[in-house]
Amino acid sequence: MEYQSFFAILKKYEIKNNQINIIEPHIARGFLQVSKNGKNTIIVIKTQDKICAVVDLFCGLYHKQIKIDGNITNFMINDELDYQKMVVCIFSEKLVAGNCDIGVIKNYIIKNKNIVQENDKNNIFEKIFGNVPITYFYDSIKPKLSKLFALGKKCYVSNKFGEGDWVEFEFEGVTKIVGIIYSKKFPKVVAIGSENNRDTCYSNLICVDGKYFDTIFLSAEDGNFLQFCDGNWC
Repeated sequence: MEYQSFFAILKKYEIKNNQINIIEPHIARGFLQVSKNGKNTIIVIKTQDKICAVVDLFCGLYHKQIKIDGNITNFMINDELDYQKMVVCIFSEKLVAGNCDIGVIKNYIIKNKNIVQENDKNNIFEKIFGNVPITYFYDSIKPKLSKLFALGKKCYVSNKFGEGDWVEFEFEGVTKIVGIIYSKKFPKVVAIGSENNRDTCYSNLICVDGKYFDTIFLSAEDGNFLQFCDGNWC
């Protein structure tokens, strides 16, 4: 039976000028004990003081969060992990322990710091503007869409898809349409269609002024393909 274990000291760290330093590395703020038995990993975390916090466990690409309450916590993970790459961080207390190179440990801390900063930016944005949809894909192609809307001819498409702006234009001998469909005045879907003179019926066949267009719908958030089903986008 495979059995492995390691013991590591919880140490305090600080971040200054984007540099991570271990504060008083000779002082133990607690300990981490990991015992691996087959596919089960038993983890014990003991802190100097009683704390209520979230523990982030990293092991290569593996990431798990566990809530601790008190000064000693035991839990089991039913995943087969490489214990030599394991790192535990208690970010709220600035405590860290690991069984790998200090550079790897610092990378986890910096990655979390960047995520927290990005979330803080988003929270500030929401406080000012409210909870608004994300439109990364739409924003990336907005300059090209602006040109098409400037060159094209405005046309009417049934609002069964939602309120939107549509234009029709010629491209290399083919009539095309482009539409922007809104939700609460924010772009939700980008539609692109090409004229279809065949009798074949497609689920995304749109009629504009007696002409039919094979149309695809793309998410304004990430550009993924969408389908319009029972009044909803999915």
